[in-house]
Amino acid sequence: MKYRDFGDWFALLILFFLVSRIAETVLDRQRHCTGLRLEWYVVLLIVVEVLLSLYDLFLSPR
Repeated sequence: MKYRDFGDWFALLILFFLVSRIAETVLDRQRHCTGLRLEWYVVLLIVVEVLLSLYDLFLSPR
């Protein structure tokens, strides 16, 4: 009976390890997507700033 109990605990340990790895992978993917979106927002803001500066430099009435 002891060996069976040990096998059950070992199976639970492996299951816990697999679930924790899956959760870690999902969270890493979510963080990556959020970081990528933030980078695109920064790039968009830089492009808008450059366009506004070019407008002010060349097309703005003085």
